[in-house]
Amino acid sequence: MIYGRRLFDKSHEGPFFKKPAHRVFRVVNSQFQWKYTLSLMVFLLVSLSFFMAPSWYFLNQNYAIFNRLARVAEPQLLEHLRREMWWLIGFSIFSISSLIVVTTWVGLKMTANIIGPLISMERHIWKVTTGDWSSPDFKIRSEDDFRDLAEAYSYLYRSLKAQAESELKLLEKIHIPPEHRDAFNALHSLMDLKRKQMNLKPPSPELPDEWKRAIHAVPPEAPGSRRAS
Repeated sequence: MIYGRRLFDKSHEGPFFKKPAHRVFRVVNSQFQWKYTLSLMVFLLVSLSFFMAPSWYFLNQNYAIFNRLARVAEPQLLEHLRREMWWLIGFSIFSISSLIVVTTWVGLKMTANIIGPLISMERHIWKVTTGDWSSPDFKIRSEDDFRDLAEAYSYLYRSLKAQAESELKLLEKIHIPPEHRDAFNALHSLMDLKRKQMNLKPPSPELPDEWKRAIHAVPPEAPGSRRAS
């Protein structure tokens, strides 16, 4: 038992096991990703406001001055000034909207590259803690972060899996006489469990007849039973 669960149970499929074959860019952890994306967006908008506020203040002042001068000297310039002002307002709104969209995409992309490997590793560790060693070697995408951590965990997983395979080979070398039925059955149950954990097939050669009788608890026939029949 590990954390209240059976050591190995293929039927226990939690949410960590549901993942696509190739992880694509998406919101893998909304709370984490939106938290830091919104923080980045607020920081950029506050920084932008320190530039935009005085710029708009002086721009409106200049527009008012030129508007008064145009009314007196060149009334035909009023339409040109008004059109120029609307273009500046539209361009500013478009720039701020584009900045928000790009910042959101970049923030979600960056946080996905950070949290994605950790979620994949959590899923992989979850299967290992339940005794399932059938998973392939742990790998992450080339653009993901924490590559050193992923390589260290991959090396640890390969080492522990090789140790489990060595333990299975040692168990297969143990010979227990069939008459010790309890110990014999316990040994083969343990070997079957190890093979299931590593997704290995049982050995092809069949057991001797005396071992089969011991497993199924079938008593051997008496020497004179056939003659008596």
